[in-house]
Amino acid sequence: MIDLKDCNQLKEWLNKLVKERISSEIDINLIYDKEIYWQLTSLKYDKRIKIILNKKLYKVGYQNNIKCSYLNIKNNFFESQFDYLPAPASEELIGELLKQKCNFFTINYDILGLSFWMLNRCEEIYPKKKLLDKYERFNGRYAHSIINDYHLRPIVDEWFLFLCEVITYYFPEVKIIKTKFRILPSIDIDNPRKFSLLYKRRIIFNYLKTFFKDISFGNLKYLLLIITKRIKEDPYDSFEWILNQNKSMNIQAEYYFMVNHDNWRHDTGYDINHPFMRNLLKKIHLEGNIIGLHPSYDSIKSNNSISYQFQKIRNLCSELSINQEIWCARMHYLRFIFPETAYQYEEAGIKYDSSLYFDDNPGFRCGTCKPYNLFDPINNKILDLIERPVIFMDDSLISHQPDNSEGLYEYINKIDFLKNQCKNVSGDFIFIWHNCKLTKEYMKLIYSRTLKY
Repeated sequence: MIDLKDCNQLKEWLNKLVKERISSEIDINLIYDKEIYWQLTSLKYDKRIKIILNKKLYKVGYQNNIKCSYLNIKNNFFESQFDYLPAPASEELIGELLKQKCNFFTINYDILGLSFWMLNRCEEIYPKKKLLDKYERFNGRYAHSIINDYHLRPIVDEWFLFLCEVITYYFPEVKIIKTKFRILPSIDIDNPRKFSLLYKRRIIFNYLKTFFKDISFGNLKYLLLIITKRIKEDPYDSFEWILNQNKSMNIQAEYYFMVNHDNWRHDTGYDINHPFMRNLLKKIHLEGNIIGLHPSYDSIKSNNSISYQFQKIRNLCSELSINQEIWCARMHYLRFIFPETAYQYEEAGIKYDSSLYFDDNPGFRCGTCKPYNLFDPINNKILDLIERPVIFMDDSLISHQPDNSEGLYEYINKIDFLKNQCKNVSGDFIFIWHNCKLTKEYMKLIYSRTLKY
């Protein structure tokens, strides 16, 4: 459990979170009295808001004994946007959720503790091997949010909206921050082309897969055309189409490029210095998009690997007159191990990450769709790294071509549901798409629909 008696960094982190998301006029302190509680104050008022602390939400590591109930938010003080909210570790709650007495307004659920626990993935830190998947990532099926079926809700953002309602009621003159809903696409470039640039064994595999998928004279002719390089259009080269789609919606995207390929089984082997890749980088930048780093599969095993790769892509971008103030990254296979990988990012000089997402479960791994500074619960330290969680990825939902239009719109409706969840809290719908996943017309249709408000 984090040391609450030496919690200056934690208080600073929570103050930063509240000032960025609710109001710069609110200050937070931890008070030790008959009970431990967070105290919210404003210089405009002598009154106080008290949030009762729940120690379970400050424990680091996997806890299989945390329950989750739905708290009734309806009250006699103000009208709330919500009727019920999921409340992990609320089983010990005694008495009413809200209470007003003298100069105190008490919230009997630790909203700030929930934020700390969810945003910093406390249950995923130093996991036992049985909690990992085959790629050495925390397995989503063990996540508290998935077990208790609230992973499709941005519960941190929802509870913060509720806290805003409390503050507006009790401190009516405090100015509340307003944010806007945004759709933010990001493209992971694992396979820029299907029949060139990659490891030779991958190219051969793609040739054979294309051929045996439909053994016929026409297919054989197609294969021969590929081998003799008479076909110029590669099916994975969908970049022009993506750029045009984004531009039609006046949306800029992030494009994540790989520069190292140390593991032939999981990396793909393309050369970032190839003329095709250099021209692609320039074109993407000139269209107003962001270039990001996609660190290789084994990057988590080497302390200086991410720094080396980051310097490599920055040097190349400098050659191409691509200048960016802030650089981002997303781990290949989403292998972001917290907090170790975060320190690799900091050492490299990368300012924000966008890796936190359960590979096979769309939704809100961190309980939020808004950016935030990460906090290291092990060393009790604010990190100079911003996390921007992913809400949806093409692979995790669209695995098979729909049999009919009904199946197609089922995919679209699921994506729209997640977008609306983000919209309800004025957050960011960040989604991952791979250029190599746009070889079918139905995939292009879904991508286009995902961009729309």
